[in-house]
Amino acid sequence: MDRSLVLAEEQTHHKEETEIGIKKSKLASGSASSLHAASPLARLFVVGMLLQFAKQAALLQLHVEALKGRVNRLIGLDIYVNQAGS
Repeated sequence: MDRSLVLAEEQTHHKEETEIGIKKSKLASGSASSLHAASPLARLFVVGMLLQFAKQAALLQLHVEALKGRVNRLIGLDIYVNQAGS
C-alpha cells in the first residue's frame, strides 16, 4: 500500500475514535446530571418512607398503651375483689 493511503486511513480511524470518545463522554455526563437531578426526588421518597414508619410506630404505641390500661384495670379490679372478699 502507498504510505499516503495508510496515513489517511490512520487519520480517519483516529478521528472516528475521537468522535466515539466525545459521544461516550457526553453520555456519561448526561447520565451523571440525570442522577444528580434524581437525587432530591430520591431523598423525598426516603423521607416519606421514614415519616410513614414513624406514623405506624406512633399508632402501634397508642394501641399498646390502650392494652396496658385495660390490663392494669383488670389487675386493679382483681386486687380490689380479693381484698373485699377476705
